Amino acid sequence: MRLTMLALLGCVSSAALHASNVSVGNCTAEPLSVYLTSSGLCEIGYYLFGGFYYLGTSLGSGTALPATDIMVTPIMSSAGPGLEFSANWTGSNNGGSDSEIGYHMSTVSGLPTIDAATMSFTAAVSGTADARLDEYLCPGGDFTGLCSTDPGDVLHMYLELGPNAGPPTTSLTFDGVNNISLLKDVRTYGAGTGVATISEVTNQFPVPEPVTPSLCLAGLLAMWGFRRYRASV
Repeated sequence: MRLTMLALLGCVSSAALHASNVSVGNCTAEPLSVYLTSSGLCEIGYYLFGGFYYLGTSLGSGTALPATDIMVTPIMSSAGPGLEFSANWTGSNNGGSDSEIGYHMSTVSGLPTIDAATMSFTAAVSGTADARLDEYLCPGGDFTGLCSTDPGDVLHMYLELGPNAGPPTTSLTFDGVNNISLLKDVRTYGAGTGVATISEVTNQFPVPEPVTPSLCLAGLLAMWGFRRYRASV
């Protein structure tokens, strides 16, 4: 009986947690500057996003991109929900740009179902140039701060085009958490006549299976049947 009551409580709690977030709006396609000034959260496919951060830096003769020039677009596909950041990152004439973009994410349900991440970029390089994307993930990070400075807490994904590019790491799996913080570094640099461009970078995360009242009821019925079976033998 105690086990049945605990299962019922879990079902009710899950439904209540989801219901408590119905007032959170969906994420929409907006310049990063809009997300930076928002104090609220938005939702994409059972995930909440917020706490955005940005730092743009010029490299050599290049120019730093302002947040108004970076478009944030929600993604919902078979690979899971996520975010796309699109802009004209260009490196040439012994210069380029570097953009640090951070944000936080949590599950709507509060359950620890964030356990994998992927990233990609659309880039091109010619001559002596470099287009690079570094992604730092902190499982368990919340909406109050960026990644911990402790290297043991930070996971790293990496993707690069250029003469010195190393082996890419574009996906990771980890123990499930209900909160995660991310910090990406988008960098382009062109030496001499070399040119590097990045037009978009993406993050996506697998969709957690929602615990619905019907699934809970099915589980409770199965438990009831098992208890009756044990009582009859």
